[in-house]
Amino acid sequence: MKPKQDQRSAYLQRLILQTRQASIMVSLTMIGFVIGLVVIMQQTSEGLFLKLNKVWSPAADVFFHYYTYMGDGLTFTLVALIIIAHFRSRWHFYTMLGGTLGSLVVTQGLKRLVFDEALRPLAYFGDRGIQLRLVEGVTVHHHNTFPSGHSISAFAMFTLLSILTKNKAWQVLYFVAACLAGYSRIYLSQHFPADVVVGMLGGTIIGLLAGSYWLPRADKDLA
Repeated sequence: MKPKQDQRSAYLQRLILQTRQASIMVSLTMIGFVIGLVVIMQQTSEGLFLKLNKVWSPAADVFFHYYTYMGDGLTFTLVALIIIAHFRSRWHFYTMLGGTLGSLVVTQGLKRLVFDEALRPLAYFGDRGIQLRLVEGVTVHHHNTFPSGHSISAFAMFTLLSILTKNKAWQVLYFVAACLAGYSRIYLSQHFPADVVVGMLGGTIIGLLAGSYWLPRADKDLA
């Protein structure tokens, strides 16, 4: 029993250490999560979506059309390959891969097993006779809206990058980049704000858990 307790204690210590390393990213995410939650509770996720759907520009259409792939699993994998090329440790790759797979498992598990009947904006408002503004060239899905997988993936990836980056000022840029990936899902009418806000928190937690499990092994390799 004691060895297991020691392992749990050691993992908890690593988790605290990684959270401190990514403190700016984590703090900004928590602030964003609370603010988002308060706004959604005041306006409802559906009501806030309709307001945001009216805010657009041709330049934003092009930008978010392509930037949304920042939260794609393939982007996560590409970043993992770049990380291993830079650090030359297989554990860094395993960390990023673990974050990718963790994001995928959590997202799909919630979407298909728990919230499988949740409609995406296009189907939800279509049933109510409300027409949305859509971005040309984007295939908009109808089902499995909660949570936003791209948001989870983006925040997991940028949380891991925050742990790896010694310069904490970069974490502000990582947070902005992750938020833009999340907002792209609302802009493209793929998700409600609540899907993205929950994805923010979920992705950050996955990033911290993955980093706490594998990164200490990478440090030993490079020592």
